Amino acid sequence: MKNAFKPSGIIISLFFAGILFLLSACASTSNVDSSTVAGEYLIKLKQSAQKSDIEKTFSSYKIVSLELLGGELYKFKIANDPGYETLKQAAEKSGKFEYIDPDYVPTVIPPKTK
Repeated sequence: MKNAFKPSGIIISLFFAGILFLLSACASTSNVDSSTVAGEYLIKLKQSAQKSDIEKTFSSYKIVSLELLGGELYKFKIANDPGYETLKQAAEKSGKFEYIDPDYVPTVIPPKTK
């Protein structure tokens, strides 16, 4: 049995090629920024503003939750997310908010090993 055919190398190569193909297909079709929580935003009220100003300004995007984090800082989640830029424009137009930002996913960077 000198020239025995060994398909294991071909099968392994095809397996890894398939995995790479699937990973690249998933990455290219995703339009969600994985560094933020989808539909969640942080917003800071100006001194003269109230919680109800958040509800009024963003009601058309169906607010699912609204949580006070402290001071004038709130976190809210919306069902119909038009994207950060649209929400930022609405916040600026209202004049009631200091800023609005996406809710970023906390990332832990492991320490360097020696």
